[in-house]
Amino acid sequence: MRWVKIIGLSIFISLFIIPYTFSDGKHLKKSKTVIVYGGDYDYPPFEYLDEKGNPCGFNIELIKAVGEEAGFDVEIRLEQWPDIINEFKDGKIDVIAMFRSKERLKFADYAIANTLLYHLLFSKKGEKYLSSLDSLKNVKDTIILQKEAYPYSVLSSKYPGNDFLLAITETDALRMIEAGKGKYALVSNIVGYYTIANNDMKDIVRASAPLLPVEYCFAVKKGNTLLLENINQSLAILASKGVISALDQKYLGKYKTSATEAVHKLGWVFITLFFILLLVIFWILVLKKVVARQTKQLKKDLEMIKASEERYRLLFEETKDIIYTATPDGKFLDINPAGIQTFGYSSKEDMLNGLMEKEIYWNPEDRLKILSLLEKDGFINDYEVEMQRKDGEKLVMRITATVTRDRDKNGNICDYRVIARDVTEQKHIGQQLIQTEKMAALGELISGVAHEINNPLTAMIGFTELILTTNEKIDEEMRGDVQKIYDAAMRVYKITTGLLRFSRKEKPVKKEIQINKLIEETISMKDYHFRVRNIQVRKLLEEGLPPVSIDENQIGQVFLNIINNAEYAMGEKEGDKILTIKTSLWNNYVKIEFMDTGPGIPQEIIKKIFDPFFTTKPKEKGTGLGLSVSYGIIKEHGGEIYAENSREGGAVFTILLPLKNGQ
Repeated sequence: MRWVKIIGLSIFISLFIIPYTFSDGKHLKKSKTVIVYGGDYDYPPFEYLDEKGNPCGFNIELIKAVGEEAGFDVEIRLEQWPDIINEFKDGKIDVIAMFRSKERLKFADYAIANTLLYHLLFSKKGEKYLSSLDSLKNVKDTIILQKEAYPYSVLSSKYPGNDFLLAITETDALRMIEAGKGKYALVSNIVGYYTIANNDMKDIVRASAPLLPVEYCFAVKKGNTLLLENINQSLAILASKGVISALDQKYLGKYKTSATEAVHKLGWVFITLFFILLLVIFWILVLKKVVARQTKQLKKDLEMIKASEERYRLLFEETKDIIYTATPDGKFLDINPAGIQTFGYSSKEDMLNGLMEKEIYWNPEDRLKILSLLEKDGFINDYEVEMQRKDGEKLVMRITATVTRDRDKNGNICDYRVIARDVTEQKHIGQQLIQTEKMAALGELISGVAHEINNPLTAMIGFTELILTTNEKIDEEMRGDVQKIYDAAMRVYKITTGLLRFSRKEKPVKKEIQINKLIEETISMKDYHFRVRNIQVRKLLEEGLPPVSIDENQIGQVFLNIINNAEYAMGEKEGDKILTIKTSLWNNYVKIEFMDTGPGIPQEIIKKIFDPFFTTKPKEKGTGLGLSVSYGIIKEHGGEIYAENSREGGAVFTILLPLKNGQ
């Protein structure tokens, strides 16, 4: 270290060279009879005013001894340091003690150094320990410096334009720290330790490694060679007489390690390090061949690992399946582009912020169930679960998940990896295929059964109607019984007529229709019923929709059927009864949504509602053919129809009708 070299060099010069050079010499001619010494009034233990206001300290006694040895009187003047510096520059002061610096060499010549000091940061307990001058960068606004002192010059040059906290003396800087007016005070080591010890500053501690090592010397005004040579010669003589070491021990010894002790300790450190270095060199030579052999293999292994990581990274980035890692509390650790796109987010950062994994599950209970299975078994395979996009659209996912790391000390999962595949479309296609096959089989069965029933039914209706219209002799009781037979036969006739309509495979007569106009016409047919049952209709019909090629009567029948079902569902409901009908353009389809505020469709039957004869209405209210016929009509038009429940409650029926030529 630089300051250790300076200590050794200074001790060598002081103990060996200077005494033999000047001890037997004669004094030079005196520069003047009285010299003025200027110093800091509060820089203990070097120079300060005691309780009675008298100058004292290491510098005071040393300059007096120099004056006595050189044969001139010394006038002592202790004031604030900035004033002393200015008076020195103006020639009103002959000698001062200060740190040697390049900047001060412009106006001062230095005598031989009488000691070497370094600087330390002091702070209250608990502040961060700083190891170098560069580490002051982040705390420079909280550092207290003595105005016009050496550290102030250095830091002002290193950080120009910075407003440091300033104190009149280094002692004041430490008092400001004690009062909480700053975080760090940069002062010389001996002044800091002296002030803390003699002012009972128990909460102030050292907070840095040694900083700014520098020689502390007497100095005269630039060009005053005669006075400088008198001081240097006197210092050499005083050193040979042991005066300087005695003053050092009296004022400074308690607050610093002596140079001899430091050199002694440093010597042992160097010896120890030398033997350690020999051992290290020997060990390096022994291992050199082994390292050389393994380096080539390690390089090859690293290249293989890098290639493998790149392959897995490409798989992660480019696969169409969703891959993500998450924590049990719901935080995404990573997710691939397919996941970001599927869930409808704009960037990975949007999903990594917060507990976003909780937001992708349609039912929060499903996530808790998955975590429970992972806690129990450590993995799940091909587990089907409902998730959702950012905009609320429901997704059906088939996931495989694995616990990725060892559990914590309490046995809890740290994080887990999920591979998910979107099977929403696959599920829809599967359900539609099952429904289509079921409808085809039932259509053939229904056609035959309906014809067989209609033959005897025609006779029953004809004869009962003949009895009721031509036979006036039957009594009222008998007439009432015949009327019941006729009504029951007519109900069966309506059912069989619906069955035959359901089973017919007639091609729809299509023409281009504005779907919004057809919806308006269908709603107008129900105006009276809506008013009587206090049902509000909200129409969110997108303007400018292109026409669709449909059979107007058949599609109108579908709309009417769905509206009738919504009216029935909201019939017994308390509170607001609202039917919302919305149209929009979706890909190559016109999308029509019917949303009611009824009780919704029970989850256990939602997959059965398009089955023939399936109904939740009483027998006298419905046959169970309306939705199945609607399903057949929409499929015949190349469209889609499905039902679900909204989060706010109520059912949502969605119809997709293709645009003409995919426009």
